[in-house]
Amino acid sequence: MFMKLYAKVKRITGITKHSIGTIINDQPVPIEELPLATWVVISYDEESGGFYLFRYDKEGNFGGDTWHETLEEAKGQGKFEYEIDESDWSPNPPTEINLPDDS
Repeated sequence: MFMKLYAKVKRITGITKHSIGTIINDQPVPIEELPLATWVVISYDEESGGFYLFRYDKEGNFGGDTWHETLEEAKGQGKFEYEIDESDWSPNPPTEINLPDDS
């Protein structure tokens, strides 16, 4: 059984943006930016067999997610977006913020 992994964002690189959007004329159009991440969580998805990288702000508000085929790819995305190193991941949830129970 996969345990979730948690990491504190080291730095937002600004390479990506997460937003809620819609499709207009067959093109994605952002409507509202999601909160900037302070913490990220990797969780295994049994249905797809992949891993989600969930983002949360300091109040525990959802800030977007991405799906990855492997654990290594999910960690790589954390490194790409937030400079999170392998040693930064922990199976222990953070105590500084209240993450949703299903995070």
